[in-house]
Amino acid sequence: MFDNKELSEDELKPIPEGEEEGRSTKRNWLKILFIIMLTLVIVAVAAIEFFFSSRTYYGYDVIAEYKKELSEDVVYAADYGKLIGYNDEGISIYNNKGEIEWNAALNMTNPKIAVSKGYVAVADIGGRNILVVNHKTVPAVQVSLQMFQDIMMVDISEQGEIAVLMEADKGYNIHLINPYDKNEKLKAEIKTYSKDDGYALSLAMSKDGSKLVTEYVKSDNNEIKSTLTFYNFDKVGENSNADRIVGVFPFEDTIFPKLKFTDNNTVCAYGDNKIACFAAKREPELLWEKKIEGKIERIAEDGSGFSLLINDKDMKSVLYSFNYNGNIKFQNEVDINAKGMWSNDGEIALYSDSNCIIFSSSGDEKFKNKFGDKIISFMPAGGSLKYYAVLGKKLKLIKLTE
Repeated sequence: MFDNKELSEDELKPIPEGEEEGRSTKRNWLKILFIIMLTLVIVAVAAIEFFFSSRTYYGYDVIAEYKKELSEDVVYAADYGKLIGYNDEGISIYNNKGEIEWNAALNMTNPKIAVSKGYVAVADIGGRNILVVNHKTVPAVQVSLQMFQDIMMVDISEQGEIAVLMEADKGYNIHLINPYDKNEKLKAEIKTYSKDDGYALSLAMSKDGSKLVTEYVKSDNNEIKSTLTFYNFDKVGENSNADRIVGVFPFEDTIFPKLKFTDNNTVCAYGDNKIACFAAKREPELLWEKKIEGKIERIAEDGSGFSLLINDKDMKSVLYSFNYNGNIKFQNEVDINAKGMWSNDGEIALYSDSNCIIFSSSGDEKFKNKFGDKIISFMPAGGSLKYYAVLGKKLKLIKLTE
């Protein structure tokens, strides 16, 4: 119950001015102290990250190992801190305990996968079957799809939606599909160029599934010409035309075997002799393009930028790291016949049959080792010092040591 008696004049007296100033000064000092402590924490974290990023590791400990031997024809990819292995007979997802977390049989002649933040699409290129897997959940959730035309390429968004480019009688069709929506699986259908206008070479879907870029290539008077076509599936695309095309960019003497969205509104085209980057929020705009001197051997990208392994005019292998503004972060000459390369959280790794090198985001050599068994695959395992290493027929989870 509340006491309703009136307050006396003494109880209503204002706080003396000096006392109020003292309280205000105390609050200000507390704010300053909080800012100082927060700054010290940030500096400490940055110092720890710098300390570990600048260290070089030459050995490793095996902290987990898959007990069974693996098939030699398995192809590997890393996603969501897990390792994905697949061939034409099946697909398996391994966790960082060296265990199979989920697997499924496949009946595909030429399986290829696309991964995106916990979603995997496995498509039978030249066939008609697709398996979409959500491995964020344990056990994973799978959806099987059968297309009505032969599949040429597939990409997947961070929500598990897929873009499928298929070969039609006189051209190509693109379907945008949400495999987890029972009421509206087919979100959009596009009939693209006829085959007389070029051959479909590459495709990329934005992380939110609202945008798409394709490339078509043709030869004209012994000259190679390619066309990048931008599609939009939100309100911008609705107001453009029935095919949702919002921009077309022709290029001469360049093809782009790889297209990749860096975020929802930026896409990079990785060519045989140049790199081009576009803003794609509304109508696409060329932000920059860079001519590449030498032969591009390998390409890798992550959220912080992209990397190129280039065989230069002096026949040397040089690793270049760029940000998405097109500026070089670092370059290092490397002595490795790389058969694999990836980038993750700023790190860049290259590996051959026997050697592996990892560079930190600043270009320092973080890890260098020669393995006794043949390196089939070497992938990040969701930790700063942990990696999946497929050595011979064995899968090992390793942790770097000095």
